[in-house]
Amino acid sequence: LLEELRNEWLRHSGRESWTSTQGIAYDMSRPYGIFQTYARGLFGIDLDDSPDVIHQKVDAVLRAQLRSEEQIALCSVSMELVIAAKVLHDAPDFPADALKQQIYETADRALRQQATARPAVMVLDDLHWADQASVDLVMHLLQLTEEVPFLFLFAFRPERQSPAWQVKLRAETDYPHRYTEVFLKPLGEEEADDLVSALLNMADLPSELRQLIGSKAEGNPYFVEEVVRSLIDDGVFYHTDDGLRLKANASVEDIAIPSSLLGLLGARIDRLERDVRATLQLAAVIGRSFYYRILEAISDPAVAVNRHLSALQRVELVWETSRLPELEYIFKHELARDAAYSSILRRRRRELHRHVGEAIEALFPDKLEANAHRLAYHFAEAGDDERAVNYYTMAAESAAEIYANAEAATHYERAIDLAERAGVTGEKLSGLRERLAAMLQLEN
Repeated sequence: LLEELRNEWLRHSGRESWTSTQGIAYDMSRPYGIFQTYARGLFGIDLDDSPDVIHQKVDAVLRAQLRSEEQIALCSVSMELVIAAKVLHDAPDFPADALKQQIYETADRALRQQATARPAVMVLDDLHWADQASVDLVMHLLQLTEEVPFLFLFAFRPERQSPAWQVKLRAETDYPHRYTEVFLKPLGEEEADDLVSALLNMADLPSELRQLIGSKAEGNPYFVEEVVRSLIDDGVFYHTDDGLRLKANASVEDIAIPSSLLGLLGARIDRLERDVRATLQLAAVIGRSFYYRILEAISDPAVAVNRHLSALQRVELVWETSRLPELEYIFKHELARDAAYSSILRRRRRELHRHVGEAIEALFPDKLEANAHRLAYHFAEAGDDERAVNYYTMAAESAAEIYANAEAATHYERAIDLAERAGVTGEKLSGLRERLAAMLQLEN
C-alpha cells in the first residue's frame, strides 16, 4: 500500500518531497534509531564515512543555516550523537537536556523547510520497532500538521504494548481533525480467492483447492502467497507457455499444507540447497536486515555468497534494499527470518553470534559506539557476558548523553543482569547500579 501511494505521489510531486525511514527490531534500544537514516540524508553522510568526514559534513550544513557559533556547536554535538552515538570533535560539554532540545529543534526546522516549497510526506514504516526517544520526537513533530502542509504516514502492527501505540493515541486524541486510521482486516473469502487467482493466473483451479488454501490462510495475504509458492515448489503446478497448469494426477486430498505460516516458511527453507540454506541461516543471525560485508565476513571463503543471495532473491525470501553506500539486504518478512533462525541448533547459534559480533568490531572499529547495542546483543547471545556488559554500558552512556533516559536505563539493567550472571562484584557492579538509579530518577 505504501509503495502504491508513493508511486501515485511521485506522479504529481517531486521525489524530494517524499522521505521514508523504517524501524528495525534490533535498533529498538538505540535512541533516535528510526531517525538515523533521515539524519544521514539531511547531512549527506554515507555509512562508510570516517568520523572526521561526518563532522565536516555536519559542520558545513550547519554553518550554511546558522549564524551563532554556540548554536552551531550545540547542534553539531547533538547531530553527531544521533548519527554516530559519540561526539566526533572537541566540543564543550553541553547538558543532556539541552542536547535533546536541540535534536527536537533541528528535526522541526528540517521538516518545516521540506514543506515550504510544496506539500511533503514522511513515512515511518514498522513503527512498532521504534525506540522510545524516536516515538517521543514523533509525537512532538505532530504539531507540524497544524502549521505546514506535511503528511505523516505511520505503518505499524496494532500492538498495544509497542511504542507505536503511543503515537496512535496522541494523534487520535490531540489531532482528531487531522488523523485518519486505515485498519487492515483479514481478507474475506472472495478477496482471498481473487488473490489466489491473480497469483496462479488459472481459470480452471479446482474449487476444492481454492477452499483448502483459503481455510489454511485464514485471510492472511502473506500466507496465501506462501501457500501458492509452496505448491509450485512441490510440483503440484507446472509451467507452460500458457501459464501454470495443475498436474494431471494431482489430488487435493494428498496435498499437505502446514497449519502455521512459520511451519510453511520452514518447509520452504528445508527445500533449499544445503549451501543456500546455510547462507540464509547466517543472515538470520545478523538480523532482519543485514549488510553484505558482515555476511561475507562470517561465511566460509569458499562459499559463493553472491550466488546464494541471488537464489534467495529469486524465491523471494530476501530482498536487496540498497547498493550505496552499503550493499544491504532484508528478509521479506520477519517470520521468514524467524523460521531460518529457529532452524539453527542452539550451540551453533551461540558460535555464529560471536562471529557476527567480532565481524562488526573488525569492519567498523571507529563506530563501536553506534553499534554498541548490536554488539551487546550478539555477545550476550554468544554467552560472552564480559564483552556484552562492556557494550551495554557503552550503549547506556551514549543514550544518557542525549537524555534518552529510558533507553539508558534498559541498557544498564541488561548490563547488571549479565554482570551478576558472570560473577562480577565490587566497584564495577556498584557503579552500574548507581548509574541505573540515576537514570530511573530522571525518568520519574
